[in-house]
Amino acid sequence: MRVFALQLESFKETLMQSLFNSIPKQSVIVLPEYVINPFFHHNMGLDVNEISDQSKRAIEFLSQKCEELDLIVSAPVLLEEHSKIYKKIALISKESVKYYTQQRLIPYPHWDEESFFDNEKSAFKELLVFERDGLRIAPLFGFEAHFDEIWVQAKNQSVDVVLLSS
Repeated sequence: MRVFALQLESFKETLMQSLFNSIPKQSVIVLPEYVINPFFHHNMGLDVNEISDQSKRAIEFLSQKCEELDLIVSAPVLLEEHSKIYKKIALISKESVKYYTQQRLIPYPHWDEESFFDNEKSAFKELLVFERDGLRIAPLFGFEAHFDEIWVQAKNQSVDVVLLSS
């Protein structure tokens, strides 16, 4: 197994197709935040359904690649549920798409995710963990790495590797 942490400015299918052609089968791929859906201030003018549609199109494309190449992709996305927008990681494999909802949002005035997204703020919950080649792996958002409780949760769930999208 190989892990590829991609640093991209945007999600363009032609570029992604080229990258996937060079990635070995059974690899794990980590996408950065705000690649599928640009910086959230850009999205403030969009309808929530448009934002969600961006994510759904990308997830369909990535699902197809995971099926073809037996990949696992960790992809930060914005999804609409009941007219609200949530920041999540889509964990995409050939078997399924599972979601991890970010547990702490950035509250800073210059990057105020808390005022834009509807993610629940509560005690830390279990991480989304998957296994590959005998390793227990969990995707996380970069901001969550600042909180000791998230690392305690990772330890309690016997996580070996953290995929950090930032």
